Amino acid sequence: MSVAINFATREDSTTAFEFSVNAAGVLKDATRFDDTDYSTDWDGIWIAKAAKSADGWAAEFSIPLRALRFEEKPDATFGLQVRRYTSRRKETDEWAHIPRSESGEVSRYGRLTNLVGLKKGNTLEVRPFVVGRVGSRDAVVSPHHQGFQPYFSAGVDFKWLALPSLTLDGTLNPDFGQVDADKVVLNLSSFENYFPEKRPFFLEAADVFKTPLQLLYTRRIGLAPYPPALRSGEDFRATPDPSPIYGALKLTGNLSKEWSTGALLAVAGSSAAEVVKNGQLLSRVASPLSAYKVLRLRRNFEGGSNVGLMATAVSRLETPNDYAQIEGPDGKVRELCPEGEEQPLGQRCFHNAYVVAADGRYRFLENNYSIQAQLAATMIDGGPHIHLRDGTTIKSHDIGPALRVQLRKDGGGNIRGGANYDVLGKTAYFNDLGFMQRQNQHNAEAWVEWDTNGPFNRFNDGFIGVWGWDSENLDWVNTGRGAGLFMGVQFKNFWRTFLEFGARADWTDDREIGTGATLQRAGSFAVDAGMNTDERSAVYLNLFSAARFLTNGGFTFITDAGLRARPLPELEFELTPGFTYTRGEPRFWGQYDDLYLFGKLEAASLSATLSATVTFLPVLTFQAYAQAFTAFGRYADWQGYKSYSTRPNVTFANLSPAAAPEGETPTFSSGAFNVNLVLRWEYRLGSTLFLVYTHGQSDDLSPRFDQAGQFNFRLTLPRPAADVFLLKATYWWG
Repeated sequence: MSVAINFATREDSTTAFEFSVNAAGVLKDATRFDDTDYSTDWDGIWIAKAAKSADGWAAEFSIPLRALRFEEKPDATFGLQVRRYTSRRKETDEWAHIPRSESGEVSRYGRLTNLVGLKKGNTLEVRPFVVGRVGSRDAVVSPHHQGFQPYFSAGVDFKWLALPSLTLDGTLNPDFGQVDADKVVLNLSSFENYFPEKRPFFLEAADVFKTPLQLLYTRRIGLAPYPPALRSGEDFRATPDPSPIYGALKLTGNLSKEWSTGALLAVAGSSAAEVVKNGQLLSRVASPLSAYKVLRLRRNFEGGSNVGLMATAVSRLETPNDYAQIEGPDGKVRELCPEGEEQPLGQRCFHNAYVVAADGRYRFLENNYSIQAQLAATMIDGGPHIHLRDGTTIKSHDIGPALRVQLRKDGGGNIRGGANYDVLGKTAYFNDLGFMQRQNQHNAEAWVEWDTNGPFNRFNDGFIGVWGWDSENLDWVNTGRGAGLFMGVQFKNFWRTFLEFGARADWTDDREIGTGATLQRAGSFAVDAGMNTDERSAVYLNLFSAARFLTNGGFTFITDAGLRARPLPELEFELTPGFTYTRGEPRFWGQYDDLYLFGKLEAASLSATLSATVTFLPVLTFQAYAQAFTAFGRYADWQGYKSYSTRPNVTFANLSPAAAPEGETPTFSSGAFNVNLVLRWEYRLGSTLFLVYTHGQSDDLSPRFDQAGQFNFRLTLPRPAADVFLLKATYWWG
């Protein structure tokens, strides 16, 4: 059971602040933006209490006016929504009713009028902090860098309401040691994994920078770089740590009722690896001092429509002679860049990157329909060329266009639907500060769904729909097309099921080989199924499985489950096991002169993640996170293709049996066991003490072909590891 109060204080009918408390007195806050979007990343300073009685329970809120970010005026009007959720009946009661068949959220709130003489009070919040840390690495984890390493640091976070609806957030020497580690996964694709942002500074007000193309992916800031290339005879003493963030500023909010803005500036220091050669300790730069800049400006119109501009820039400040020097075949001394390129002395090893974009959204027909689009242009400046897996080379000053168009129907009757179209130029590249899995692509997709919008027969609700998609690169080589049918229902007992059937035609992979050569891929038929029990129960189960049957006899199976239990009101834990298995697809192994060698890959991963929360008091909690992971892979049924072309088109018909790679072991095994324990005590309003322990034991999950190709559960048992104990204390003044 919970009560939530929403205030739309900016009079734009698209943004609001939400404050909620449940019957146990646990607080939650969130922001609503673009009318219908929702984010729990905002963390306001406020309090609420809950009390039980013979007649039920009651809640009392105390919300400082400065948390509402409103413009001071003699007579103000706020949008207001109040909701009560009753878990026993799974019922939500609304003060301002929003029909299930209609679109919109903030724009449909009621009005709280005649608010006379409201003052925000103090507009500055300061939160200094100190951190003490001691780490330990076993000798096997880091042969040259083991033992205890104490560390102390201090920094400060601050927030200033620069204008009535404009907030400046800042941090100096931030520390995010209390944040959970990323989940370990086995990635066998040619695409980068996406990991969500978890750091509080970058989460707050992230919605301001949200656009159809993800031009801002804040995980790039403070990223741990790849180990740099080494000269002959060198060995790592310690691989690079994440680049230290020296400081960051973020300005977000409204310039007026019509104009909103966002600006971000972050500076991250250089990161280096410690290297040993002939007993001498050396330092090798892995990434230079970098500045990350983002500017966002948007004009809002009545009804939720808007137009906007966005620009991003990454500046890398390299120092001459930062890099190792080697002698080339011509006898000239050159510098060895961290990514392995050889450059003339004094030349840059990294590039600067720039993106400019314009976007807009138009809502119409009572906000039930919307069309949204964004056009962007990218450019890099300086540094070596970027070589991409589809064979594209991006040179300094190359400009790459990118376009995304989205059409959606989100309300009005029983029909929902949407269509997207993307075109990304061959030289489009915004991965320095954004996230894109690939460029050189046309992609179109559409879906339509019929929703009951309420009970029918023996069900609470249900839906059924179809989808389809088609993708080509800019040479009009088909890189995928398919269609499917999906459906789902919720039963009267609040259990829910989902079922989807999909088919994909044969397609061409222009990234597997990595040189621009293409490889034919088999089509597939897929079945996805999921179910979950009643979320109100003390024990809640959800299950998802997907099977993909390839037309060449290959097979892929994925299953994930979640078991959440509340044995006590103060205790909640969740166990999420997962299993993946794939076999039968030819994967590129290597090129030997004119022979392209492929092996059919069989690989699997098995993981189990446990999360638990103990709430001693609303201000005192203990959170535990642990993941065990193991994976293996092995190659067999070798096939080859002989070609003197640098970009052949490899098909099933021109593959022939081949010998296994001589002197190489085409099997690997990997494992990991990671733990994160956090005791959090808010000892006074806004001031927190964190006690953290982390334990990490993992292999490099890039395929290592020196281990048996089978599950090795010993890799998840106690073994050499890296451990960190951390104490962080913050003090809020405001």
